[in-house]
Amino acid sequence: MKNFPLISIITINLNNEKGLSKTINSIKQQNFIDYELIIIDGDSNDLSKEIIKENERFITLWISEKDEGIYQAMNKGIHLAEGKYCYFLNSGDYFTDANSLSRISPFLKEFEIIYGNVILEKGRSRKITKGFASDQISLFDFYTGTLFHVSAFILRDQFYKDQFYDESLKISSDWTWFVKNIIKNKCKVKYVNQLIAIYDLSGISSSNYQLAQKERESFIEANFGKCVKEDYNRFAEINYKYGRLWENKITSKILHYMNAILWRIEYLFNK
Repeated sequence: MKNFPLISIITINLNNEKGLSKTINSIKQQNFIDYELIIIDGDSNDLSKEIIKENERFITLWISEKDEGIYQAMNKGIHLAEGKYCYFLNSGDYFTDANSLSRISPFLKEFEIIYGNVILEKGRSRKITKGFASDQISLFDFYTGTLFHVSAFILRDQFYKDQFYDESLKISSDWTWFVKNIIKNKCKVKYVNQLIAIYDLSGISSSNYQLAQKERESFIEANFGKCVKEDYNRFAEINYKYGRLWENKITSKILHYMNAILWRIEYLFNK
């Protein structure tokens, strides 16, 4: 009988040889070994394929072919995965240290989504984020943030219960997937106060705010109605214009109260 791994690490890459090398090296250094590594390369024309071939003994399987974008590549990885949980560590992202998987693995049990802390990196700037730092996440939380894919371990079966990533979206498909599964489908979520990985903020999703907002607004309207979409749009614009509301002690406290009220309303409405 074949033994399936606990974790499927899926790495997406396109012409990022330096980032890919950094990512693979951080995976090779892990003390925890109950994982498989799947690399989906978009037919890179730099040295990426050479780097993959040099590390083939550490890689479970890899493919290199043109695709229609990051979410199609991520979906390919999910289809190939055999682990209980899928984890996306894309080229340029890397584990914080050799114990990253060892710290999180004891929690990979009865929850559909387990997430922890990450370090956001842009150039020489670094910042730790705990995401929502809660097992109870409301729609309002997603007004102000997201779960970074590099912070989350997702039960593979969850993709098959409803849907994979929406490939028609260019930037926000991981955000919409989390909203749909956590808010609408009531997935069981577990927050673990542990550092997992370092997330490279130089990618497209962190540099194209307007497109991200357009995709999110369309999703909110289609799934929650026009009124909720208008509320989301207003708050997103305020948050973008005046910025860093969560970092101010007074506004942060107000937002947390609003969050608690909205979460209670959602609970009563769906009870």
